[in-house]
Amino acid sequence: MGKKVSVLVVDDSLICRQLICEALSKDPDIEVVGTCADGKQAVEMTRELRPHVITMDVDMPVMDGLTATEHIMAECPTPILVLTADPRSQAPELTYRALELGALALQIKPAIDAGPDAWNLVREIRLLSSVRVIRHLRRPQRGPLLPPRVATSVLPAVSMGVVVVAASTGGPQVLFKMLSELPADFPAPIVIVQHINAAFAESLAGWLAGASKLKVRLAQDGEPLMPGHVLIAPPGQHTVIPFRGRVGLKPGVERDGHMPSGTVLLESAARTYGRRAVGLV
Repeated sequence: MGKKVSVLVVDDSLICRQLICEALSKDPDIEVVGTCADGKQAVEMTRELRPHVITMDVDMPVMDGLTATEHIMAECPTPILVLTADPRSQAPELTYRALELGALALQIKPAIDAGPDAWNLVREIRLLSSVRVIRHLRRPQRGPLLPPRVATSVLPAVSMGVVVVAASTGGPQVLFKMLSELPADFPAPIVIVQHINAAFAESLAGWLAGASKLKVRLAQDGEPLMPGHVLIAPPGQHTVIPFRGRVGLKPGVERDGHMPSGTVLLESAARTYGRRAVGLV
């Protein structure tokens, strides 16, 4: 048996802290090493305990979760899972700012009376514990973050019919960086499947659109594939490329635990475009 995954739970609600701890206690390989009720305590306890993963609430007294995330990722980089209310009831930039600051994933809090089984945190915590994180330098004042430059020369210098991207945990940060660097006249359409909670899909597309010179939006069934356009797979269906020049949405069952599934998109692009398909994972 390997070393246990240590977790710091940060939430100003005692009930939420208890529910999170109960949910994580069901896995013998996960250990909650500390809990705290505000971001200032979270920064201090991260320095002291060096947890493998942090679950971070957003709205807290003394220091909010986003500010705490910024401090932690600058001083003691740690995989952070942000737990938040449904983004459709708040400004999308609030939650996605957490990703800009270095958090790896977002998850919606279930209702308080839903019980610990509703939190479904174990799988995500295990995934996050295996992700290497980097230091994010703190900025002197608020404002749009300028993402690090990303080398786009990894794309082959051939006639690209389509670029398809599959991303999972930690993916939004990479997509943000990649799309912010691509020119407006990028010569191929891009189709992306990001494995993420369905409630975040629309705000993800808007967040990425604000970072890119390309036209970014959620895909619609039968929509044409055009150079300089980025289509994000919407929730609840698989996104496929049934024939050249069009994207399709189709119902089905989860593949590899996801719907939409990156595997389904990559396979369909390979079948349709062959050597002219570029796949990124």
